[in-house]
Amino acid sequence: ISKSLKSLSSFSNQTSKLMKLQYEENPYPRWRFAARPVQEQDFNLFNESLTKTKLKKNYFKHPQILIAGSGTGRQILEFSAFRNSQVFAVDISKESLVYSIRKTKELKISNVKHYHIDILDLKLLKKKFDLIVCTGCLHHMEKPEQGLDSLVRVLKPGGIMQIALYSKNARSEIEWTRKYIERRKLSVSVKNMKLFRDKMLSSKNKNFVSLRKSVDFYSLSNFRDLIFNYNEHTFNLYQIKELLDKKKLKFLNFNSIDSDVMKVFKIHYPDVNNENRIELWSKFELNHPKIFFGMYNFWAKKIS
Repeated sequence: ISKSLKSLSSFSNQTSKLMKLQYEENPYPRWRFAARPVQEQDFNLFNESLTKTKLKKNYFKHPQILIAGSGTGRQILEFSAFRNSQVFAVDISKESLVYSIRKTKELKISNVKHYHIDILDLKLLKKKFDLIVCTGCLHHMEKPEQGLDSLVRVLKPGGIMQIALYSKNARSEIEWTRKYIERRKLSVSVKNMKLFRDKMLSSKNKNFVSLRKSVDFYSLSNFRDLIFNYNEHTFNLYQIKELLDKKKLKFLNFNSIDSDVMKVFKIHYPDVNNENRIELWSKFELNHPKIFFGMYNFWAKKIS
């Protein structure tokens, strides 16, 4: 499979080279089985539920979907289920893509095309998309704004995008641990990662204890992604709002907020649709700094 997969990018960006190396050595995420069969979905209804905009019947007859940073292909299971859709799965790691190709064939998913390409080079696809999913790449790029620019350019007017970025508030223990590793000049190797993980397991350091709660702690590839990543940017919600405004993207809502968190939020901000106001979530996060421990995972719409 690897021999038949051609590269569209030259991967000349230095940070892209490093991230390519990382995910070639440790494909991400690790998975083998689908949790359940994914039911076929109507993209028109999905779009209406997110944007609160009533569409003409069968407005999206053949939705074009881009998964930017598709990795080993786990997200494909969900987004390939849209009726009459075509999915373009792109990633910087050929090893991850090869696994994804093998799994999609195994699961008999036929509406997916895989491309070995840098997000900075998406124009080479010569396609425009109704939906773009990018939930793990922008914060690892040299300049995340450039990556977002590349995504916005290939998103159709009125198209929707799922974006995920790291929260500076929520990842304080991770940032502390990454600096701890840098000060000790620990190189990235299987031996060093395993030794350091053993150290974290036996330590009473509060930052290490906190990180042991993460599911990523218990898989070497995921552990590397968690704290031995070559490059990482974190954000706050004001920065994200400014970035979205600059790129003419309208914030829609967060993806899958925990129901208990939402109950507390609505106590503070009970008015209708307050949950769709990013500035209120910014205030809320100051008092609940770990609610976005995974990532800020949200939906935005390209303003026509």
